[in-house]
Amino acid sequence: MSQPSPTSPLTQARADDSARRRRRVLKALDDLVGDGQPISVSAVARLAGVHRSLIYRHSDLHVAFLARAAQPPDGPTGPRSAASRNSPPS
Repeated sequence: MSQPSPTSPLTQARADDSARRRRRVLKALDDLVGDGQPISVSAVARLAGVHRSLIYRHSDLHVAFLARAAQPPDGPTGPRSAASRNSPPS
């Protein structure tokens, strides 16, 4: 049984699907940050429509997640602490 060539339609479809999933993860990160929502791997995966393992398996996505999660969200009065970020609005 021969393996498909690197330019076969199936190989290209797989590469396109992978690129779409990566873009959705990065967009989900941006959306959560932009909305001031708590950032977790589960929240990003849920919003992106991917499995959590995708974020952990791809080091570039995991690094992007960690970098965004470490940034304090900006509110109208500036960055908030993790405690106030997780508290319900008053």
